Amino acid sequence: MAKLNLSFGKLKAMATIVLCGGGQPTYSTLQVTEKEDPDAIPQHIIEEIHQHKSLIYWSLFFLEASVMWAYFSCLSAQDYYRASFPSVHFDFLTTPLLTWPLTVGHLLQMWFGLDKSIGNRRLRVVAGYTLFSGCSIAIVAQDYLNLSEIHGATMVLTCFGMVGVAHSFVEPAYYAMGALFPDESFTNAIQIGNVSAGVFNIIASTVIRMLVGGVELNDGKRSVQVAFYIFIGLLLMICVAAFIIYCRLESLPCVKYLLDRADADHVKHGDPPLRALWAKFFRVGKFLVYPMIAQFMLFFCSLALFPGIGCSSSAHVLLPTSAAMAWFCSPGIVGAFNFGDFFGRIVCTKQVYAFFSLRSCVILSFIRWIWLPLLLTGMASSSSMYVFSQLPMLGLWWQVFLNLVLGFTGGLLSTLTMGMAPRLVAQEDREAASALMVMCLFLGMSGAYHEAVDVKEKDGHLEHNGEIPQHILEQIDQNKNLIYWSLFFLEGSVMWAFYSCLSAQDYYADAFPHVKFAFLTTPILTWPLSIGHIIQMWFGLDRSLGNMKRVIVGYSLFAACCVFILVQGQLGLEEYTGATLVLLCFGLVGAAHSLTEPAYYNVAALFPDEKFTNAIQVGNVVAGVINVVAATLIHLAVGGVHDTDRGHSIKLSFYIFMSLLLIVCIGAVIVYYRLEKIPCVRYLLDRAAADHIKHGQVSLPTLWSKFFRVGKVIIVPMIAQFMLFFCTLTLFPGIGIASAYQRLGGTSAAPWLASPGIIAPFNFGDLFGRLASTKKAINYFSMKFCAITSFLRWIWLPLLLMGSPNSSLYVFGDSPSAAYAYTIVLYVLLGISGGLFSTITMGLAPRLVPQEDREAAAALMVMALFLGLSSGSTFGWGIGNNGWFGL
Repeated sequence: MAKLNLSFGKLKAMATIVLCGGGQPTYSTLQVTEKEDPDAIPQHIIEEIHQHKSLIYWSLFFLEASVMWAYFSCLSAQDYYRASFPSVHFDFLTTPLLTWPLTVGHLLQMWFGLDKSIGNRRLRVVAGYTLFSGCSIAIVAQDYLNLSEIHGATMVLTCFGMVGVAHSFVEPAYYAMGALFPDESFTNAIQIGNVSAGVFNIIASTVIRMLVGGVELNDGKRSVQVAFYIFIGLLLMICVAAFIIYCRLESLPCVKYLLDRADADHVKHGDPPLRALWAKFFRVGKFLVYPMIAQFMLFFCSLALFPGIGCSSSAHVLLPTSAAMAWFCSPGIVGAFNFGDFFGRIVCTKQVYAFFSLRSCVILSFIRWIWLPLLLTGMASSSSMYVFSQLPMLGLWWQVFLNLVLGFTGGLLSTLTMGMAPRLVAQEDREAASALMVMCLFLGMSGAYHEAVDVKEKDGHLEHNGEIPQHILEQIDQNKNLIYWSLFFLEGSVMWAFYSCLSAQDYYADAFPHVKFAFLTTPILTWPLSIGHIIQMWFGLDRSLGNMKRVIVGYSLFAACCVFILVQGQLGLEEYTGATLVLLCFGLVGAAHSLTEPAYYNVAALFPDEKFTNAIQVGNVVAGVINVVAATLIHLAVGGVHDTDRGHSIKLSFYIFMSLLLIVCIGAVIVYYRLEKIPCVRYLLDRAAADHIKHGQVSLPTLWSKFFRVGKVIIVPMIAQFMLFFCTLTLFPGIGIASAYQRLGGTSAAPWLASPGIIAPFNFGDLFGRLASTKKAINYFSMKFCAITSFLRWIWLPLLLMGSPNSSLYVFGDSPSAAYAYTIVLYVLLGISGGLFSTITMGLAPRLVPQEDREAAAALMVMALFLGLSSGSTFGWGIGNNGWFGL
């Protein structure tokens, strides 16, 4: 083994990293020792910390436990929610409504520097515990307001959201405080306090319920209600005690020194500009990639699987009114997980820290997803995977055991990563490291840099003679694979959001049977996309926003809409209300789409040849192929081929499917950030930005005249691009889906008719068409030929109607299956022709104009694409809504 000495900034900390046999570094024996320098913690402070070690440790333990007591008080009372609100699925709703306000609150404070500027730490603590207390009183009070079930549940869920907001004030302050100490034992105190709260909370809840109602819960709902009131009353006392303990902790001289030292840097420099703040987070984040990924994935997996799946597994085994049913979720499932989590955290000794590397923690955090199929083997409602049909009670014990082990692995690995991460950076960066780790924790529980516009006037590297320097061309050639696949993935991630909405037609048909989602989905997605792009383009807003901001805002909207679509399914909304909420989310997805996809086309247009634009084109359709394959496999895994509980399996597979979008969004932001860092890409972006800076804020008439000037040159590919997508979105997917359901909707094949049945053939055809766009194809087809072909594709309309049973052109008689197969073949060919000619026109159009006009050309081509999408989907909706052609 070889040893390397690494220097971390001003601190000059000495880290020993052991190289394993394969030459890969492991942090398993990492030790940071601080030298005597002006930035080191003075020796007398270290001695004082050691002197008060127990007091500090147990104070942080209790403070974190008090925050989590509020969280678990909401989570543990599932029997009360089930008794008070029987029609509302609190077992799945509680966690997201607690964690998303917590996550959003922390992100806003962290990324905009509000954690330092909004009052001092004590004010944050007071505000947090005041909100905890107010929400607990409001939850109890709603019982006496004689509210309807839905209104009462809404009030309780709103209080959960406020508890999450309060949580975002308090818990990050404790983690930041723990990170200031020179070793990880105080961060471990917070970790153990976190899970101990869950253990003590579930024990207290169980004991109170037994004292009030006995094991059989005599007097049913009344005993549950009284036990809940007593339980919530404990929260009020804990809030008061926590504030007192925090004041005493803050008054310790050594603690006050560390807090004052952290504040002094802030006072010295004032509120840093957001640019500098984000740059610091990214700089620190580079050291924490492994622990951040592990922390996110650990909590993402845990909260995806717990407590909803375990709690719902008893529904088909135990009687709803039985005592066993009342005890199974809490303390059964919740208690098992919390005890496992507790034991996982307390075994994190020095020896355990030395044994596990951060890389192994990352790998194990992904391997834990094996719990999903294991849990499904114990769910009676999961008929395709259920293995305890002869011994259903054993299946429930299996669920308890799995949640115990899930908690143990999560507690162990999250404590390791949270403890080691801040010690990988210098003392002055530990608050930032703590904030990043808490961000990943919160994102797992519930997914900077700005565009360079500060271009120096005398930059010898930015040439404006229209030619790209030779050394930049060489760099592009060296990094062509990285650039190609980055753009491929980025476009794929945007289209993943689009196709995630489009591919779930079986879920919409089941959840909203009276709403024509087959025709509505695409226009609702595409019109906000088109309007958003046109507004940004024609009013010059794309430049003022900057690419990085567009990417961050876009993917944040994707993630938020995904969560809202999932949540509405658990709110018990009336059909048209739920459908309206889903369609509104589709509109926001379209608006987010208008922020991200044009940015990628603009980047690709700056390169000297079309292959990088082709990467976007191929990524576009590959996303559709992989998306529909993933949706199909998940549906098969959950419900099997012969689905006996269709409604449940469709809903569960939809939830799993949509959850993938959150992971894709995070990955895309990381990939784009790394893409912009490549020197040749940075050069092209800086060159385009320099031209913008040079001419200042361009007047709208000047901007519009440029678009018209460039548009005259690329008018033929613009017309072809518009017509290709106008025709495609008129005919796909509405006509095919409507035709298939006319005769086959009542058969066992119904869940598969739309997706993958209709959607997959088109996507595969589109993929083959785009892959066929080689140099030979581009040289073979002229722009005029592409434009003519885009109009000739309308022949598909009568051809498709020949396979529609209610159409006067129908030719398949009593063979609806043959008509369906015929429709599939037509969609494959429609996809091939559309993919081929749209890729050729999009790739060649920007190359018809000089380098300085290529961004404008790309914007015009994307506008034509989006208008084709929107107009075609609207025409298709009109066909379906008015019943034209017998549809």
